[in-house]
Amino acid sequence: MVLATLVACEKAEEHGLLSRVAVTGASATAGQGVKTPPKRGDLTAYPMNMTHVLEGMIQVPHDDVAYFGDMLFFRNPKGLGGGFVKEINDYQPSLLVAFDFLFWFGHGYLPKNEDERSFRMDRLEYALALLDSVQCPIIIGNFPDVSFATKTLLSERQVPSDDTRKALNERIMEWGNANTDVHVIDVCKLWADAIDNKPISICNHHWEQNTQKVLLQNDFLHPTLDGLIAACLLMTECIGENDLETDVKTIKRNASEEAREN
Repeated sequence: MVLATLVACEKAEEHGLLSRVAVTGASATAGQGVKTPPKRGDLTAYPMNMTHVLEGMIQVPHDDVAYFGDMLFFRNPKGLGGGFVKEINDYQPSLLVAFDFLFWFGHGYLPKNEDERSFRMDRLEYALALLDSVQCPIIIGNFPDVSFATKTLLSERQVPSDDTRKALNERIMEWGNANTDVHVIDVCKLWADAIDNKPISICNHHWEQNTQKVLLQNDFLHPTLDGLIAACLLMTECIGENDLETDVKTIKRNASEEAREN
């Protein structure tokens, strides 16, 4: 991993970190439930995902943001995750954005008679080993507390206990700290603040009121368009704001136009 990381750093430095971005992940990355807002002359609600948001942010010449994700990632995280990582390595991106790639390795149904922490930690280690093979800088998210979603989409058996989730997040942070080209986004705090309707400020943008409704869909599991933008703005705090648009209104307009065109 060390040699691969050095090579990846040199490649990203030579061609630009944002020159060949790829995204991978589950339903949040896939834009579950996210549509373009209506505009005069075009009231159609077009599907949106994280590639559109990133296209709306990147301000330097770059290849189209590549997508390696699946709305139904939860059905087969190991198989799909392994396949995506192979495709990503073949693609050779300059940066991999993987906010919710890890999610279904820490969540999902717990088999009977299995120790919860061991089972979920083993699956997380499998996912981290996959990402170890990626030869470019990576941005990942930790695990939010999605227990509210047991009122809507999820079963309680799919959600790790608080203690297990904290242990998983500690392992993610430990792994991230051990790899200089890995940045861990604190999705957990973003989600908790939104659930509690706390004001949220990222990159000089302020969501002051009703942040739960503004950033999260009614299922408490998927972000709105503003929520996707907030997650991507957290990325800029890791890699810097140079060459990235950070005005939320501009990003929303750019991303919506990108989705309409495609």
